Amino acid sequence: MVHLWDADDVSGGWLAANVTGYQGSDWDTYLLFGPDATWTSKPAPLRHSGSPVDHQIDELRQALDPLLATP
Repeated sequence: MVHLWDADDVSGGWLAANVTGYQGSDWDTYLLFGPDATWTSKPAPLRHSGSPVDHQIDELRQALDPLLATP
């Protein structure tokens, strides 16, 4: 396992400021993008996000279910 710590929160701050539809904290957060997502200058489209992750497990599971369902 690798743990990368961004002490100045450069990556989290950028995501919070640049991902359309994301209105959460940039700490202890998940951002869910589907198979249609692209990342040219900014990642999009955002399907779901939540924070803190440990309090959002059920919401994350519900957001993932359609993406994991077999066609």
